[in-house]
Order: sequence, then C-alpha cells, then structure tokens
Amino acid sequence: MSKIWIGLFILCATVFHGAYASAETPGQLRAMEERGAVLAEARNRFVVQVLNGYGIPYLLNHQGMVSAIRVKNAWFTVASITIVPEVEQQGDFLVVKGHNLYFRPQGEGTPLHLFSDLRIPVPH
Repeated sequence: MSKIWIGLFILCATVFHGAYASAETPGQLRAMEERGAVLAEARNRFVVQVLNGYGIPYLLNHQGMVSAIRVKNAWFTVASITIVPEVEQQGDFLVVKGHNLYFRPQGEGTPLHLFSDLRIPVPH
C-alpha cells in the first residue's frame, strides 16, 4: 500500500513540477511571453525581407506570418518555416555567414530551400 502512495507522490511531483519550474511569478511569465512575441515578430520580418529580396510572392496571415508562397506559378501553403544559421569557424569564434530557410509545404512534399546572407535583427 505504501508503494502505491510513493508512486502516486512521484507521479504528481513529476507532472506538476514543470509548470512551476518555468516561471515562478506572474511577472516572469509575462516577461517571457513578451520576449517570445518580440522574437516572433523579428523572425516574421526577416522571412518577409528574404522573400522580398528574392522577389518571391507571398501571403501573410492575420498574425503577420507567411502562410503561402508562389514558386513556378504555383501557390504552396506553408505548414512551417525553419531557419538554420550557417556558421563558419574563424579562429576561436563562430561567425554567422547567413541563414538557410526551409519552407515545408502543407501535406506531403519536399521543403523549399532559400539561403540568405542577411542577419536577423533582434531588438534587445
């Protein structure tokens, strides 16, 4: 019987620990949410800037995120966008040379790839 209570205690501690570990106060939670919004906005501006640079037509949703792009006279609904920095080691430092952008179309399909040597400006 005591093993059941111990197991139940461990289960509860494991499940509820994550909610308290990420933010201890409402102020910290609000700050994390605000920073997340700032980063998402910077990311969206960067993606739009790259698409404009390549002259690729796109559509934005109500949140300002790219929702579709046109490639070879066909529109692709974008399920997700992954941005991967390309770095090069110069001495003891890693230097960002650019970013690979992967646009995964909705449904099946190969991700569409772009490379940009632009930097992502993120306000601090």
